Amino acid sequence: MDKNITAQEAAHVLSYDPNTGLFTKNGRLCGTPNGNGYLRISINRRLFYAHRLAWLLMTGEWPENQIDHINRNRCDNRFSNLRKCDHSQNGQNASLSRRNSSGYTGVSWASDANKWRATIVINRKRIHLCYANTAKEASDAYQAAKSTMHAF
Repeated sequence: MDKNITAQEAAHVLSYDPNTGLFTKNGRLCGTPNGNGYLRISINRRLFYAHRLAWLLMTGEWPENQIDHINRNRCDNRFSNLRKCDHSQNGQNASLSRRNSSGYTGVSWASDANKWRATIVINRKRIHLCYANTAKEASDAYQAAKSTMHAF
């Protein structure tokens, strides 16, 4: 999937509305969600992610790295909701993991310290921020660090 296609090839087959994020092919809506919620569109028997096609059609360039959905809705392909990013930046906008027990991003229970631990990931390295008595206090420390250390 996602073998490069030119903007001209895509525009020949698809119509894209950047205000709604919807694609049409021969006047019909197109795009099928995969198991992760991203829309895929078939062009000449090849599958492409809709957000990458939107970027291609709007900029004329195939995205080299990743495209982030700002509002985290993987089916919302409005151009104003998309931005170029690298792997690390994309992770900064990730949703809370289903396995998270604290209810806060960057906060986990440290059983060895019997406290909540706040950590942040910068350039794929986990950095310990603090131990706190409550998950909310640890989250406040994470949010303060995120506002200065994360681009997104």
